[in-house]
Amino acid sequence: MALLCATEDPLGLESSDIGEEYPVALLPANHPLAGLPDISLARLRSDPAYAPEPPATGLDELTDRVALGRLVVVVGHSVTDRLGSAVVGIPVTDLPPTDLRLAWPAESRDRRIANLLDLANSIVPSAPPHPTAETTVTPAAG
Repeated sequence: MALLCATEDPLGLESSDIGEEYPVALLPANHPLAGLPDISLARLRSDPAYAPEPPATGLDELTDRVALGRLVVVVGHSVTDRLGSAVVGIPVTDLPPTDLRLAWPAESRDRRIANLLDLANSIVPSAPPHPTAETTVTPAAG
């Protein structure tokens, strides 16, 4: 099995939606835009530290780069509870959510797949409404 971020069914695989990830921009807490309730992609692109794709690194290193002002990046909202106080997540208003799916080979009939799907559906919280000015994402205390 694999966890996929997808908007279409993966070719040759069975899949099951397990949730949505809403885009948030990670900014240093002292960034001039950090106090906004939401932000557009165009405004993010004007920042010299903006990267269109997150670097291939772990969340700790990613947030360290953001906290030091070396990186501004868009990620899924589920990371916001692990940011700490030096980084904030601001909802990006003009990007669509990403579907999260579990996928497996279509021919597989392993009972463990059904068990994992049941578990995933029981623990993945319902997706929040798309973040807006009224539902600003706030970081956890760090």
